[in-house]
Amino acid sequence: MALVSNTWSQVSFKPFGDAAWNGYTPPFPDLPSVVANAINSGSDLTIFPIGVVGATAYIIADGMAGPTYIEVATLAAIANQTTLATPMDNGDIWYSMRDPGSGAWIRFQQNANFVYTLTDASDIADLAAFLT
Repeated sequence: MALVSNTWSQVSFKPFGDAAWNGYTPPFPDLPSVVANAINSGSDLTIFPIGVVGATAYIIADGMAGPTYIEVATLAAIANQTTLATPMDNGDIWYSMRDPGSGAWIRFQQNANFVYTLTDASDIADLAAFLT
């Protein structure tokens, strides 16, 4: 499956020893710790691809201070998730979904260029009612 811009995706990465990481120099200072931890642990990561151009993706995930570039070839598996795009009155767009791993409601706010997470059940219910 292909990585799609503006669509939440559950991904896994190839291990650092894979040829897809050639050209990257350990300890990979440009990789956010959230990404490096997912690779080292072999766990999936929910990412939001802000843009995908050819072999490169500009992504953000919960826990990252800001977006980063990755090579799509470093991804072992991609599962695109149903993403709700909600235009806001101020011109912003919220791209949201329920995280398949944690059940939290996560959203990328385009104007803020940041991921926000709601884990409180009452907040999630309020947001779901607002967005639908």
